[in-house]
Amino acid sequence: MKIQNVIFVALIAMFVIYSSALADESQNVELVGYAFDRWDYSSDITLYGDVAYVSTGKTGIKIVDISDVNNPTPIGAFGEAYTGAISAKIESELLFIAYSNKISGDQDRVENHMAVYSIQDATHPELQSYTQLENGVFSQFLINGNRIYFSVTDNPWDESHSQLFVMDFTDPQSPELSEFWGVDDFVQDIFITGDIAYILVREDILILNISDPDNIELMSTFPDESFGGNNRIIVEGDVAYVLDYNYVVCLDVSDLENIQIMGEVFTEGGCVVTIYDLSKVGDVLYFAEKLDWCDGSPTNGYVNAIDVGDPNNPVFLGRNEAWSSKFPTGIEPIGESILVSLGKGLKVMDYSDPEFPVEIGEFDSGGDARHVDLSGNSLYVVEHESEYGSSDEKLHIMDISNPGNANLTSTNNILANGIDIESDFACVLNDSGLIVYDISDPLEVSEVSSFQIEHGGQIKIRGDLAYMNDNGYLVTFDLSNPDQPEILS
Repeated sequence: MKIQNVIFVALIAMFVIYSSALADESQNVELVGYAFDRWDYSSDITLYGDVAYVSTGKTGIKIVDISDVNNPTPIGAFGEAYTGAISAKIESELLFIAYSNKISGDQDRVENHMAVYSIQDATHPELQSYTQLENGVFSQFLINGNRIYFSVTDNPWDESHSQLFVMDFTDPQSPELSEFWGVDDFVQDIFITGDIAYILVREDILILNISDPDNIELMSTFPDESFGGNNRIIVEGDVAYVLDYNYVVCLDVSDLENIQIMGEVFTEGGCVVTIYDLSKVGDVLYFAEKLDWCDGSPTNGYVNAIDVGDPNNPVFLGRNEAWSSKFPTGIEPIGESILVSLGKGLKVMDYSDPEFPVEIGEFDSGGDARHVDLSGNSLYVVEHESEYGSSDEKLHIMDISNPGNANLTSTNNILANGIDIESDFACVLNDSGLIVYDISDPLEVSEVSSFQIEHGGQIKIRGDLAYMNDNGYLVTFDLSNPDQPEILS
């Protein structure tokens, strides 16, 4: 009994020492890059030449090549650890990313940061600065000259107070942040033209003179009882276009002391409307929304088109259902096309005829990474997506020779319950059995052979032998000849 007690105490001591060592090592873990280009949820898009930067929440920023609008292709990913990328803007060769993250243990508080990146090399953004902002709900932000304007609201659901901030990024490596105005309401959008700022709150438009950032002047307020919640605003010339739930309102702002309604159009929305983004191309306004019809039918997302060529008589051209239950959250014009971010991917829509838009390209990042294996400088990821009773799986091969800049080499449609890599071959198990793929050329993955078993599970390769679980039984294969795998036991 004493010997057993001594052994037990010794084991406990070893466990404590080992755990302590692991804890010390865990404090030195450092994020060096994104090895798999997973999308949490796309929310905003900004363009730089043929490159689109898409904010995807907790999974950071995705870089997409849009030189071929029929085939948008991810070419990179980056971001700051443990934060959610919610909005992106570009000025000159600088990329600005707003990060917002709920504070652990406090669901009512949100921590915000503004990151500035140099994109002289568009596919390899270089962080210049990372500034902590005020905690709270972050609004849309807008760049004017060498300043960024944005607001943070402490509590948008109750008695709100919003603070407006300006960040001077004349020196991108050391931006200067200052608070310049406050309002007891929830700021929903900001638009700046020249020295005039249009601030949208719940039921008003506030007009500010910002020519002197140290002495902001409230010039006028435009109230309207019909406004149920101003969502987005764009100002072009003497006309302001306000998206107000189910209405688009055109305002004459030639006299800021006497703003007048020119025309409005009802967009025939549902009983609950969520507006995500607004853009204007030529004489057409486009906006992304989510509608709940409150009649038992599914909640869907749409991209809408409004002809505002005559602001006195805007015309609702129609809405394009945005693909099942995936909601469009960001829209960006590319010539006569619109790049739409939704769910875990992108769509490119040809709007040369706004009444009859046509989908011409897409990228769907799919679902969740299920199996991962590493061989040399290549990372192999099996991704699984299941939706509406159907499922799909892909094998992604990524080059991680530079861990801070993992690049997607190829994507291959496969079915896999398990995967393991040995030399130039990948062994995949699915419900049909064992399949051996030649991966010597990541761009040309090809099936070499297959072997039927009933319930393939996990698989491990050691030398010329593959071990797998077949419904509780251990099965051993000889893979010395990949063209003809042989079962041994």
